[in-house]
Amino acid sequence: DKYSKSVAYYIDKTKFFPDKRDFQYAGIDNERKFITKVMITSTSVFAFMFLLNLVSGDVLGGITQGLMFSLMTFLAGVYYPKLKLLFFRGEIKLQVLFTMLYIIATIRSGMSLQEAIEGVARNKEFGIPSMEFRTILRDINIGGFSFQEAIERAIERTKIPLMETLYQQLLIALNKGNVDILLERLYEEVIRDTKSKIDMSKFMIQNLGNLVFGVGMIMPFSGMLQQAFAGGGGFEGIINAI
Repeated sequence: DKYSKSVAYYIDKTKFFPDKRDFQYAGIDNERKFITKVMITSTSVFAFMFLLNLVSGDVLGGITQGLMFSLMTFLAGVYYPKLKLLFFRGEIKLQVLFTMLYIIATIRSGMSLQEAIEGVARNKEFGIPSMEFRTILRDINIGGFSFQEAIERAIERTKIPLMETLYQQLLIALNKGNVDILLERLYEEVIRDTKSKIDMSKFMIQNLGNLVFGVGMIMPFSGMLQQAFAGGGGFEGIINAI
């Protein structure tokens, strides 16, 4: 257990590996327990590969393959939080957008911004925004920071670009008011940007399809032309080939 704790500490403090925040984003509250499970799994993989090769008498191959697959398993487990952030960016964006809509609706119903944030923090269905808002409330209630200072600290902590933009809008709203209007504009801007990226992706996919179709049409003709040139048929041979 001490060894797993030291490994978890090393991973948390090394910039190349996920830190505590990354594990929290992935829904892992206890990274030490998670790292222990990863170590047990990778050790089991090593034992399985070693025994599998030992049956056929290949001890060296068992050690080599065991180490290789064990290391791959360990790295895949350790980098799981970062991989989840990478592959689930669309889901995280939806979580932030739903959070914006909730805050807008709550503000327009007569509640304060802090009450809206408390509502998101209590509901874990909001995902990452809920987790980050709980940290803001902890800074206020336990750390003794003001609401504005807590949001400023959240900007420094977050690794989600859209959450950073949301916090910046909240800071502006604290000074100027009109929280719901600012967040509504931000929501519409994100939707427009997303729609633009989708349209661009469709355009690229369509062009790729045209390219594949064009190559499929050209390749057979290029083969026939090559045969015509090789046969010395000249221009007439090329016409006949076509």
